[in-house]
Amino acid sequence: MESVKKTPYLLALLLMAAPFTHLLLPHSHIPLSFIVLSLLLTTADKKNTHITFGVGLLSIAVQLYVLHGINAPMNIIHFIALMVTMALFLMNDQTLQQSIKKYRKKYIEMDMTQANSHVLREMIKGTIGKETVSDTASQIIKTLNQYYHFDNCTIFISDTQNQLEVKGTSVSNQEILSLETIALERLNELKHFGKASIYKNKEASTKCLHSLKRNIQYSYFHPILENKKLVAALLVENKNDKDLDKTVKGSFFKLILDNIHLILKNALNHERVIRLTMTDSLTGAYNQQYLDHVLNQKLEEYKNTGKSFVIALVDIDHFGELNQEYGQGFGDLTLKELVNFIQNNVRLNAKGDMIFRCKNDKFVIYFADVKAESIYQPLDNLRENLTNRTIANDMGQSVTISASFGLVEYPAGASTATGLLDKAEEALKHSKNKGRNNISIYGVEEQEVPSSDYLFLLEN
Repeated sequence: MESVKKTPYLLALLLMAAPFTHLLLPHSHIPLSFIVLSLLLTTADKKNTHITFGVGLLSIAVQLYVLHGINAPMNIIHFIALMVTMALFLMNDQTLQQSIKKYRKKYIEMDMTQANSHVLREMIKGTIGKETVSDTASQIIKTLNQYYHFDNCTIFISDTQNQLEVKGTSVSNQEILSLETIALERLNELKHFGKASIYKNKEASTKCLHSLKRNIQYSYFHPILENKKLVAALLVENKNDKDLDKTVKGSFFKLILDNIHLILKNALNHERVIRLTMTDSLTGAYNQQYLDHVLNQKLEEYKNTGKSFVIALVDIDHFGELNQEYGQGFGDLTLKELVNFIQNNVRLNAKGDMIFRCKNDKFVIYFADVKAESIYQPLDNLRENLTNRTIANDMGQSVTISASFGLVEYPAGASTATGLLDKAEEALKHSKNKGRNNISIYGVEEQEVPSSDYLFLLEN
């Protein structure tokens, strides 16, 4: 592309110097001027035709000035020849135009290929070492938004019933349920999973209420298959066109999608291995060993970013007495029911949140990219709903339980994994001292219940 920009002006200089060849070779300046002017117009940058035209006229003026007094008849011939040549090339000859377009398209495609290759490298590099599918999906979205400037981007993972669950998104928490609804609608709209669907020209807002509320006009939904089975999906949403149609239909974007498929597949396999080796066999929650690993990794990841995360330590109230009265089997059932209740009511995967079992009846919930105050109200709703839940076994025994919570925020609470767990333990003790079935935030003696729009509960 650089040569196309410079060549016309270098040739223009040569064209202006053409009349001086008369001093060495009489009458040679006319054919030489024809050749140089032809090259000038052929290599002209058609995006700036007014500049090329101006340079051409300046060349003619210089030549006429230099030729003045040399040979009057020759001046007239030279002037007519130059003007005719200029007119012929500026008549937008189709062959010439096609040649220029082809030449420019070739170099534009080369530039785009280099840019897209950079996107691919950054996406692969950024996802290496990510522990969970949610972390991987978030990194993919970050890369796509950075290079393609999408307004919204969401990655879904499919369960065994082909239900798509958000694993990463650039949309706010409170919109996650509506995104899953949109994905289900788009999936049902497709005749088979192998095709993508594109809404353009404001179709998204007219066809979907959830898109209308967020002022989405254009969107692209692409299911990702493995052996003809739905495993994931990508949803891109824009408030205006931004060449979305051209971008997603490009050959290189298909390569991007293929690599997203491979990256997510590897992340899913890695997560399955982690679940086999790093989960508690009774409850299915991650174990203490993996908790230590994740906290140390997150401390390194969040260092100097200005972002925060929260860990909540959860303890079943009077669990020892429950074990003594109903037996260890009923106690194990209670632990499993608590984990299932939390997993069914807390969006653990949308932003990379996780639950861990530690110290027998205590559990840790990790909340990514959030402050303690913003999840106080949702956790209080969870605590209240738990007290209304009845746990029963096959022998007809049943109990209702409650739990106490201790929250600590990084970096306000502590800067090490051990420090965070110790501070969460202090906050938990504070909740128990207040009479149990309470929530306390470390460093906050008495707090009012703050309002929050943080999406947390799925069920009431």
